[in-house]
Amino acid sequence: MLWSLAHGLATLVIDGPLPNKVPPGTDLESQIQSVIDLSSHMVALEVAEMGLISRR
Repeated sequence: MLWSLAHGLATLVIDGPLPNKVPPGTDLESQIQSVIDLSSHMVALEVAEMGLISRR
């Protein structure tokens, strides 16, 4: 899941569709960081659900 998210996001950024779809003036790097943060949070929740770590 993480590989496909990273690959898909990188492809959208490198090939150009993503920068052309966001509103002018949007900070693309902060949007990308938000996707990374959300993904990290989702993984942490899944790991906690599996009982491998405790939820914070």
